[in-house]
Amino acid sequence: MQIGLDITLFFQIALFLITVFIVNKLIVQPIHSTYTKRDADIEALNAKVQANLDAIESKRLEYEAKLQAVKAEIAEYQTQLRKGASSEAQAIMDKAKAEAMAELEAKRAEIENEVLAARAALHANVAEFSKEIVAAVTK
Repeated sequence: MQIGLDITLFFQIALFLITVFIVNKLIVQPIHSTYTKRDADIEALNAKVQANLDAIESKRLEYEAKLQAVKAEIAEYQTQLRKGASSEAQAIMDKAKAEAMAELEAKRAEIENEVLAARAALHANVAEFSKEIVAAVTK
């Protein structure tokens, strides 16, 4: 058997090239463009996801900053309330103490007046008591 080169080899090569060209145009290029488009879409979606994640992170940080500011404001308000309540309680205690001292002074003055009145009454009756004592002793 002899293998010879004849014209059928060229026809087979031409048919193979035509088949490769047709398969490339009808199958390979559409699949490649589909893959390329899909990869581009995935990249765009990944970029959107990353942008959304960045936005969410910035909003979270903003929320935490606002939350800290509100907590600080609440703490300051509570401190002011405590100071106000403390000064108000001190004022009430000072007022009560002043009222108690005034009442104590009034009672002392009243007792002093009663003592003076009793002394004056006793002093006025001293002469009479003296006469009664002398009369009782001389009898």
